[in-house]
Amino acid sequence: MEKLRFDFAVKTSVDGKSNIVCITSIGTPDGHIFAIPVEYQPASLHQAVTSTSSYIKFKSKFGKLLEKLLEEKQSKSETQNLGKISKDFMIDKFTGRNANANQWIKGFNKECERFHIDEDKRKLKF
Repeated sequence: MEKLRFDFAVKTSVDGKSNIVCITSIGTPDGHIFAIPVEYQPASLHQAVTSTSSYIKFKSKFGKLLEKLLEEKQSKSETQNLGKISKDFMIDKFTGRNANANQWIKGFNKECERFHIDEDKRKLKF
């Protein structure tokens, strides 16, 4: 059986609310590439392809990669947001000279409440 190369892409679904895996082109061993029309690109329309073990492995690895990228993006975004918020804090860093510890902690907790920072993990990043 002749092996074909399928090019996949993640695209926005018709409703614009989710992403779908699409087959954008098919390549043959002799170098010919066939583009798939947009309306036939969703992989779900090609059960002969999506039921193969190669596709199942691809989708599994791709899902894990996508999850990892999303986690990294969320973590980076959260760090940037915390950096912006910390600049707006109306309290200086604790040095032991600028206030006693109890007063500083009360002020810090009030600032965290003001910026809706509830989790202790996020508080510690300041």
